[in-house]
Amino acid sequence: MKTLNRGLLIILTSLSLMQTACTNKDPLDIETGFPLVSNTQWHYMDTDWEYDMEFLSNGTLRTKHPNDKTPNNDTWKQNGEKVYFYFNDKYSTYEGSFSGNNIISGTAESKTGAIWNWKAVRVQPNYNK
Repeated sequence: MKTLNRGLLIILTSLSLMQTACTNKDPLDIETGFPLVSNTQWHYMDTDWEYDMEFLSNGTLRTKHPNDKTPNNDTWKQNGEKVYFYFNDKYSTYEGSFSGNNIISGTAESKTGAIWNWKAVRVQPNYNK
């Protein structure tokens, strides 16, 4: 009887895991398996600022940073687990890596030499784009 119960438990667990894998709607890079940031929204945090940002599919970064004086030249790119974005024509550059599907963290540097740590948490997956 214990063998039957254990077998049933294994089958039910396997089915549950398969269902979870099949219903995961996070767009993934086929080659690397990491989530794609294109058309996703994130909440950015560092020791000085918190604001929302969106990685648009054309490589443009849209943010609600209160000090972004030239929002039309903010860009981003992704290479597997690495995400890079740039403010004010690369006055500030950011490099981060995924920590799970919904968190990116890393370091940033400005042209003045200031360096800081940052983290971004996904706030809206935007599956339909």
